[in-house]
Amino acid sequence: MTVDQMKKAASMGAKMEIATLGALSGPQAHLAFMRNSKNISFKESADHIKQVGASHFIISTDLGQTANPSPPDGLAWLIAGLMSQGITKEQIQTMRRENLGKLLMG
Repeated sequence: MTVDQMKKAASMGAKMEIATLGALSGPQAHLAFMRNSKNISFKESADHIKQVGASHFIISTDLGQTANPSPPDGLAWLIAGLMSQGITKEQIQTMRRENLGKLLMG
C-alpha cells in the first residue's frame, strides 16, 4: 500500500499490520519460501508509522516456522529495529498493547 492508501484506510478505521516476517523476507532471506516476498525494512515500517500514526498499526511476528526465530525473539528483534529508526516506547505500546487489545476486546 502507498502511504496515501494507508491514510485512507486508517480514516475508515482500518488497522495495518507490521510483521517481523516482512523484515526477514526478500532475496536475502535464509528460507527459500521467503525470497519471493518483498523485504520491508525497519526504516520503511518506521516511516509508515510516523506518517500514518501508531494508532493505526499493530505489530506481530508471523513467525513459528522451522528455522526462523521464535515468535518472542522475532518480536524483540522487530521492536528493537523499529526503535532504532526513531519509534518510541510509547508508540510500541500503542501498537502492541492498546490497538491489539481493542481488536480483541471490541
